Amino acid sequence: MLNQITSDLGIPNDSKRWENALVIGLMNLRNIDLNLLTIFEAIMAERSITRAAARLNMTQPALSNALSRLRALVNDPLFVRQGNEIAPTARARAMDVPVRQALRLARYAFHERHPFDPGEMMRKFSLSLGDFGETLYLPRIMPRLRSEAAAASVVLKQPSDETIIPDLKKERLDLAWLAVPPEDRSVCNEALLHDEFVCITAAGTRAEGTLDEAGFFDLSHARLAARHAPGFVAEHTFRRQRRVAAEVDTLHAMAFLVASSDLAGCMPRMLAERYAALLDLRLHEMPFAVPPAFVHQAWPAVHDEDPAHIWLRTLIREAVTRG
Repeated sequence: MLNQITSDLGIPNDSKRWENALVIGLMNLRNIDLNLLTIFEAIMAERSITRAAARLNMTQPALSNALSRLRALVNDPLFVRQGNEIAPTARARAMDVPVRQALRLARYAFHERHPFDPGEMMRKFSLSLGDFGETLYLPRIMPRLRSEAAAASVVLKQPSDETIIPDLKKERLDLAWLAVPPEDRSVCNEALLHDEFVCITAAGTRAEGTLDEAGFFDLSHARLAARHAPGFVAEHTFRRQRRVAAEVDTLHAMAFLVASSDLAGCMPRMLAERYAALLDLRLHEMPFAVPPAFVHQAWPAVHDEDPAHIWLRTLIREAVTRG
């Protein structure tokens, strides 16, 4: 029975991690003020007593008092001071996903249910689509979004390799396109598309014509630094080390750099064709086998059954598959 509960919630069922992750569920609910869960959620999100109090429209002393009660309840400090912010303890991190899931289910249970209508939605979605999504697919996505959900909007972000998964887990990102599927169980994902790599060079360079393996490694290259971004290709996939003259954060920057220099670069064919039309680039088949560029669509597990989120993911998926 306990294993079934943890499985339904998507929580590991080994005894130690289960005990930490479901500490709230193991307590006698009659002894818990469930408002403490909303306070815990706000502090986890804001990492600040002041901001959490403002978010909940509470005074700081009232929130501090509630936090003291929660600390006594779980016998753990939960949050400790780190510089100008507070950081969660291991117990708080283990409680985070189960608490947010419990609150999401409670809010859903007490909310009067109506069929989801995107036309009534006033929501701002935070997306990280990389060059691949922003250049090729956002122009397809936005007209439909504007047509079906005129009051909704999107914010495009470029998180780092270190922050993109935490941003998804903490719901600072609603959705991200990744080169590699995340291993964290609090982040859901689906394979979206794949594309072959090509080599790009500027018109008029010595790489005109067919590019063989010796010519490829004789060139100096610009490479993408962001490992999470669709279009990233690891050096170990090449037969030997490339001569790298520049690292760039985006494929957009790579295309413009290559167009104005004697450097070469590798990027997915669909994106390379778009930049080639704008910048007079030359596309070359890879002279040896390279794994394709994969795109995985990832989102916070707590939003997996959110009707608005399902609508957004479906819209994006259809924009890709109908391309």
